[in-house]
Amino acid sequence: MKVRFQSPKSKNPDAKDGLKIPYAPAKRVFPKWRWFLVVLIVCSPFLYFLFKIGSGLFFAISPGNIEMERVAVTAPRPCVVEAVLAKEGKAVKEGNVLFSIKPTVQPERLQLLKAERDALLENYPQPDDASKLKELLSLAKQEADYRRKILKDTEELFNKGAATRAELNLAQSAFASAWANYIRQKDELNKMEDAKDPQYEVRLKQLEAEIKLLEEGERPIEVRSPVDGLVMEIFVVPNQTVAQGGLLASMVDTKTAALVTYVEPQDLHFVSPGRPVTLRFPGGKIVKAKVKEIPTTAQALPYELRTPFSQNQIAVKVILEPTEPIPEDLMVEGLPFSAHWGFHLKFWE
Repeated sequence: MKVRFQSPKSKNPDAKDGLKIPYAPAKRVFPKWRWFLVVLIVCSPFLYFLFKIGSGLFFAISPGNIEMERVAVTAPRPCVVEAVLAKEGKAVKEGNVLFSIKPTVQPERLQLLKAERDALLENYPQPDDASKLKELLSLAKQEADYRRKILKDTEELFNKGAATRAELNLAQSAFASAWANYIRQKDELNKMEDAKDPQYEVRLKQLEAEIKLLEEGERPIEVRSPVDGLVMEIFVVPNQTVAQGGLLASMVDTKTAALVTYVEPQDLHFVSPGRPVTLRFPGGKIVKAKVKEIPTTAQALPYELRTPFSQNQIAVKVILEPTEPIPEDLMVEGLPFSAHWGFHLKFWE
């Protein structure tokens, strides 16, 4: 038996057992441009990789984002949330009502506060006591001055022989007694003034204010926005119990918005005060900006700004300021952008 390693159909596919077989034309013709489209789709990740590498080699680009100061909205006292009027992502003005809360009744807390206040009032010198001591000191001073005048007159009469030694001794004894009383009253007043402690006064005022709030009952309280800004997160729901100082919401102050970019050390020659830079935001929006000040901080590139092509390198933090109004839809905390500085040849460095 002869073994063939090559089929005769490869040379004559239209024949079978020596007979020619007519085949009909193909019903579907695959256009050539579709092949190019398939190749383009398959190669798109590689082309994107080449584009990212090429843009990094020929252009100085640094990542950045919009940073704003965070503000916490807390409960002024233990309460139950009655209504949540704030909405996440909504802009609010300073003084706008964000929450309506209902203080919780705390009879044990009220008793403790009153006991502490009474203890302070018992051991702490009161303004009435000080005023009485000042009045007594004034009377003692008048008495001492009066006795001094009598003693002086008696001495003059004694020198002229018009007063006896007994009368002089009596005048001297009365003056000494009045002066000792004046010194004693003055010492007591000084001791009282030295005993005053500003911390006691502050604590006493705090106690009085908190006792007043607790005694007012369960009147609803409105929690208002402390700044003009955006409500980022809401941490409570209606009918939720919150402790004093508990976090109700987190906001950002739009007045503190800053454009921050992180420049690679080899691109620092682009950075100088007033240097113009182009910022590209998601969606293709472009904003013109300039360097606000000389950078003074270097740190690792923030995790949220890293890309698959970036390394965990140290970057220089640069603060920018816009030279044109930033659209309101871009005023978002943490919104990323790319800062384009200009042309350079990185592989020559």
